Amino acid sequence: MRLESIGVERLADLRGRDPWDLIHEINLEAGRPIWRPPLAVAALQNLVDAAERDASRPARRRSGDGPRTCGQAGRPV
Repeated sequence: MRLESIGVERLADLRGRDPWDLIHEINLEAGRPIWRPPLAVAALQNLVDAAERDASRPARRRSGDGPRTCGQAGRPV
């Protein structure tokens, strides 16, 4: 919920972000310091790192993504 308050809706939204800046934004949005270093920095750095790793992987097709095709004919089912 706190990350959503600063516009982070997906893991990809954290790519290239600085954990210290994220803490500052979250605390400003909350109106008081609710996330404090060093634990919050480590947690956010883990999320940023996961976002970077996720970006380097090829996209996987998930169920419900786009039209399905019939194997041989290539037609939508």
